[in-house]
Amino acid sequence: MEENNTSRFIPYDLIQKELDGTISEREGVLLGRWISEDVENHELYQEVRSIADDLIVLERYKKVDTGSQWEKFKNQLDKTGDHQKPEIATAVRTIWKPWMKFVAAAVLFVVGFAAYLNFDRWMGNEIRLYGSVAQQPTLLPDGSIITLQAGAEAMFNKRTFPQQRTVELKKGKALFDVKHQTGSSFVVDLEHNYVRDIGTTFEVNLLKDDVEVLVKEGIVALSSGKGDHAEELVLQKNQKGLYKRQTASLSKIDLSVDNDTDVA
Repeated sequence: MEENNTSRFIPYDLIQKELDGTISEREGVLLGRWISEDVENHELYQEVRSIADDLIVLERYKKVDTGSQWEKFKNQLDKTGDHQKPEIATAVRTIWKPWMKFVAAAVLFVVGFAAYLNFDRWMGNEIRLYGSVAQQPTLLPDGSIITLQAGAEAMFNKRTFPQQRTVELKKGKALFDVKHQTGSSFVVDLEHNYVRDIGTTFEVNLLKDDVEVLVKEGIVALSSGKGDHAEELVLQKNQKGLYKRQTASLSKIDLSVDNDTDVA
């Protein structure tokens, strides 16, 4: 089940009971109330239902004896062909047999790929965090703390977080108080670049076209993009870094001396 630092969550248990036909009247009322509370709740509910349907189709397909089903289809096709000219029946058999195998393989691939892409979300491994006016801090699995301002949104994967300490900041402004771990950097993943921390306290603000990073303690690295060729601008305490998306340029301001420095 998804967790966050507000009242937003997805009641997977109730949705599963509804799918199984075992949901009680009281549970049905609770589920309906949750769906009607917010438009996003309704969209999440439909998404979970869609994923569940995909998994059911995949499971049913896995249980089908394709050999026997194809023999039944071929026999029926042969019977139909007996009432037609021999050359027509032969043509039908040579065309439809590979075509049906291709369709079956394509269906299995699409359904399996959809299940793969949504595995972590379906299993409740994707944790979404939503900022509130109260700005309540959230404790991450490694002991680090994230505080989202109102309107901000972030996400992390609790299954992979112990190996890859990555939080995806979707929008808004967030304060990170990172617990140092030797040999393991803390990364804030953004749409076009990232912020890499080496154990510190810093603030990330997603603007319309830019990214601002303010270091309150320690050292962080603000990147100009993603991948091996991305440049990094090192920021220290009382320094603010700026990433401009249109030019992929980096700059920093030393707030202690109020001096601008351009990089890349």
